[in-house]
Amino acid sequence: MDSITFSYVLHSHVLADGTQKILLRITQNRTHKYVDIGYSIKAEEWNKEKKEVRKSHRLSAEIKMVMDARLIEAKQTYLKSKSQDLPITSKEIKRTLKRELVGDSFLDYADNYIKNLANGGTILSRESMINKLKEHLGKSRDGRQNDLLFPEVTYKFLKNYERYLKKLGNGVNTCADR
Repeated sequence: MDSITFSYVLHSHVLADGTQKILLRITQNRTHKYVDIGYSIKAEEWNKEKKEVRKSHRLSAEIKMVMDARLIEAKQTYLKSKSQDLPITSKEIKRTLKRELVGDSFLDYADNYIKNLANGGTILSRESMINKLKEHLGKSRDGRQNDLLFPEVTYKFLKNYERYLKKLGNGVNTCADR
């Protein structure tokens, strides 16, 4: 199993207010994935050697606690997978952290919605839609269903999914119903 490392960096892009986002960098095989922790600071308020916010920043204690919490969550996800001899990638760790930051799974919501429907024909129709979406999302290396978070349902994702449905041979109306 590949080793995964974690560290904090400032995003290179400077925002309009002169600050830069603090990102958790997850590295595996020299490939980086980044998770925004929700704070941005000015470059002079960042200690590059220690990779932390300087104590002179008015929110340094709060930001440090959030940084520590995110790092612990990332390491726990990695170690849990490693202790069970399951393969895990930096992308999967990022998705786990993102789920905790931004909220619920679209697939979980859809499954719960279908369970609460009364009409049997509607249930079958909706289950078919969700199954096609799950096929499109695919499975991870360990065989688990890839998830879809609400913030990931973007215009670009929907257009890509529409192309996938058309490639399956679905008509225009069927693709529009999805």
